[in-house]
This record gives sequence, C-alpha cells and structure tokens, in this order.
Amino acid sequence: MRVVHMFQAIQCFSAQLLSVGGFRVTQLPGKAYRDLLTEFGEVLDHAVIFIKPLVNIALLLQGCLIVDDTNNPKYGLAHWARTLFSPTTKGYSSGYKVVLFLWKWKYGTFPIGFGLWHVQSQKINQIFLKGLSQLRNHFRLRPDKVLFDAAYFSNEVTKRLSDYGWTFVSRFSKARKLSGESIQQQIRRGYGKIDGSLSNGIRVNVVRRKGYFVATNRMLWESEKVIQAYKERWKVEECFRILKSCLKLNGCQQHSMRAQALYILMCILLCASQLLISDQSPYSSFQDVLSGKAKLETVLSKTIATFYW
Repeated sequence: MRVVHMFQAIQCFSAQLLSVGGFRVTQLPGKAYRDLLTEFGEVLDHAVIFIKPLVNIALLLQGCLIVDDTNNPKYGLAHWARTLFSPTTKGYSSGYKVVLFLWKWKYGTFPIGFGLWHVQSQKINQIFLKGLSQLRNHFRLRPDKVLFDAAYFSNEVTKRLSDYGWTFVSRFSKARKLSGESIQQQIRRGYGKIDGSLSNGIRVNVVRRKGYFVATNRMLWESEKVIQAYKERWKVEECFRILKSCLKLNGCQQHSMRAQALYILMCILLCASQLLISDQSPYSSFQDVLSGKAKLETVLSKTIATFYW
C-alpha cells in the first residue's frame, strides 16, 4: 500500500511539473506533497542525494561515472543564493549550482544523484568527495573511470581516487604545475604528452591538444585514448538539455532548499525514466503526455519510481 501511495504522489507531482513547467505547492494536493516530504525528508538534508533504484541499475551495468554541474538561477533564496558566473553569457546571476552524478554505459547515460552547492553548503569539491565516498562505501559501485572538469581537479580529489584504485580522466588547468614546473612550459606546442607528479605525489599522464590539457592517472594510456575518454564527459550535456528544456530545472518557486532538492529529485527521476526505458526521445515522450497521446503512467517506470531507502 505504501508503494502505491508513493507512486500516486510521484505521478501527481510529475504531472504538475510537466504541465506548468515548474512547481507551485498551492496547485498540488497537500497530502501528496506531505507524503513526498515524509518519504524523502531525511534524504533531502544530505549533502549528496542518490536515488537508490537508479544506483542499483548502475550496479548491473558496466560503465563510467561522470560528474559535472550547472547553474540554477534563483531569485528569492536570500539565505541560500550565491553569485554565479556563466561562461556562456559572461554574466552573473543569483542562485545555486546543481552537481550532477551520471552513469554512462554502453547504450546511454542517465543521472543517479545530485548535490546542491549554495551559501550554506560545503565547498563544491567536498560535495564531489562525499558523493564518491557514498558510491564506493555505501553502494559498492565501482566505475571503469571517473570523468570530470578542471573545477573538480584538486590534490584531495586525485588522492582519494588513486587511493580507491579508480581511473580518472580530467581537464587539467593550464595554470597548474607538474613536477614543480608549469605545464605550459613543459608542453609548449599545441600537441604533446608528458608524465610527472602532482604536489601531493600522485603521478599523472598529461596530454595537450590545441587550447586545452587532459590528465589521467593511467600512465600507460596513449594520447588518443586519454582524449577519447575525456570526450565521453560531454554526454552530460544531453541530460542537462533534457532537465532544462523538457523539465524546467529552475521551475521550483519555493524558498526552501528542501523544496528545491525535492523538485530536482523529481526532475532527475523523470529524466532517467526516459533515458533508460523509452524507445523515443525524451522530448517526444513528454510532448505526448502534454498532448494527451500518452498517459503519464507510461512515461514513469514503476521500477524506477518505487523508492526504498
């Protein structure tokens, strides 16, 4: 009975999310909202929130972990909002970042969890480290490799991943040093490869391509293998497009971070349900629901929407 009630609450929340392009608590039945807050109340207070059914699916599928983030502009979150810079527009906004954890396997990519970086949260690298710790120690997940951007590259992160015995591939800032010397001085031309030690003693293999550097702790990998592995990170953009375009990631108007976290959890659930089970694009699936061609029950997978924490 509990599972039935939860699935009904999730359906109700998802229907509003799709139909109005966001969430207004006044338009959702009070019982459904209370049921969701009760079910996920403890989880929503964590620094990193993983959706157990999605992680369980990842455990069955050999693949790699991708970590990236996106700005979520918000006005009205006075005690939570940070000033965010957008590299695309070169402008600033007020809000928080969503740190997304995704699993990439042979046939696609789907989100498994997220963290929120705001004024009262830990540093963004600490959110990343907490996520890694949960995946390894609690869920016993072991990715083939971990892919991330230069913003997450730090001595603590590289040490943790190397201690785990996990392969990592990351963008390497041109301002960084390798073996005590500027990486730009060591690879002066547009293409090249060199290995050396970080200041924490971890040895890495750094490859340069025109305009950027990529580092990995796999010393025997050839340059092209390193570059191709890093390019897999761009699969995260598909998830971000779905979350932003189809599901209006910034559509929650509530002023508490718990409400924001619940909304993002639902967005990720809907996104994953399409990326995993649909035989058509998420854009088409969600449009079919809005036009009445398909029922929401056919979009939501009961296997994914059945939570057990």
